[in-house]
Amino acid sequence: SDDARPSADGQIKGVQADVADPSLARAIFKQLRVGEVSDPIPARRGIYIVRLDAKKERTKKPFESVRPLITATLLEDDARAARASLITQLESVPITVHNAELDKLFPAPVKNPMEIIRDLHLKKGIGVSDFDKPAAETK
Repeated sequence: SDDARPSADGQIKGVQADVADPSLARAIFKQLRVGEVSDPIPARRGIYIVRLDAKKERTKKPFESVRPLITATLLEDDARAARASLITQLESVPITVHNAELDKLFPAPVKNPMEIIRDLHLKKGIGVSDFDKPAAETK
């Protein structure tokens, strides 16, 4: 690598097969043996010549160490599916709403809310004015 970082010294460490460019992954994990140098490998981000210095065998991690990652992934998948379902449902709702439809969903109150508040105040002995009469006519 011609990596500009001084600490990199041209080395790429910790390459993972499932993350690497397919051309590089094929050379690193299937074709090269430790100590061998590859021919030029065209990849998405340039052309590489790889010398394989070491390989580490894949190890299985204990389930308990990966449980949080699995749980988070499953929860995210569920949330993504729920969002997609909600969007589908919202897309099927008519955009134009008629007053008759609204009246079915939200029936008008039996009493005017101001009347209800006035009645509550009167029951508690709080003096109120008649909201439908001018202030001069109130008791």
